[in-house]
Amino acid sequence: MAMQTFAAGLKHCGEIDGTTFYMRTRDRALKLDDYHRALNNFAAQRIFNPEIKRPWNQRDAAARWEALKKEAVSNQATCGLVASLPDLQKKFDSLQLQAAPPQNTPPPVGK
Repeated sequence: MAMQTFAAGLKHCGEIDGTTFYMRTRDRALKLDDYHRALNNFAAQRIFNPEIKRPWNQRDAAARWEALKKEAVSNQATCGLVASLPDLQKKFDSLQLQAAPPQNTPPPVGK
């Protein structure tokens, strides 16, 4: 499921380390600190925000900043999960082999 919701961002997992986040609209990883500065500039200059249809203010910038910090942590966790998939698949395959009945066992009688 993580791969489906974050599929386009997977190619950026090498850059996503908790200090960056994946921006879908630009299809790239951006540094949190750089984006934080940009948000503060948007608010200071009252740049129009098309998402909310009014100029940025400090409250909007702070709310977006908090959301981006959470997104960066989520992106990092998703990349970690995706990176662990091959190992998990090997463990799963091994467990299936251990749980499989022996090949020499005859089928049950009457079925």
